Amino acid sequence: MSSKRKWEPLKWNYSSARAIGTREDAKELNYFLDTLELQVFQAKRSLIEADREISAQGIRDIITGNVEQRKRILEVFKEHNAQMKALQGVDFAASTMKRYNISYNHTRDFIKWKYNAEDRDIRDLDHEFISQYAFWLKTVRNCDHNTTMKYLVNFKKIVLICVKSKWLLGDPFPISN
Repeated sequence: MSSKRKWEPLKWNYSSARAIGTREDAKELNYFLDTLELQVFQAKRSLIEADREISAQGIRDIITGNVEQRKRILEVFKEHNAQMKALQGVDFAASTMKRYNISYNHTRDFIKWKYNAEDRDIRDLDHEFISQYAFWLKTVRNCDHNTTMKYLVNFKKIVLICVKSKWLLGDPFPISN
């Protein structure tokens, strides 16, 4: 990866990989290189924290801003519902489509209620999220147990799409007997 900076070879310290001199241009180049080196270390740390492979390409992608966009819960739900709508009358009945739209709206409203946010990262889906969602459906939405379970089944389909697409490491739903 090029820094896209030029410097005279006679004024370069190869062992320290820095410009030689005290003039402003040498200080500016060395400051730029220090900053770039710090960005590399931060990129490496973020790869480690994200449990991703540490590679030159991964570090370069982070530094240049060419990072994959993280998937969001409602975004995936919306894409799913759009695909279902295209298959309405072929693979799905209108009533099924209506149920998934209501489920999407409930999920959106829950995220606003619980997190005061418009959407959440897929990786926020964990057992607590599911438990709180079920609690919200029963208390705030005043759904009975069977209705709550139907909405959770719809939501689980979205979660499994995320798991199968490897956007989510595992299924956060409790194991049912």
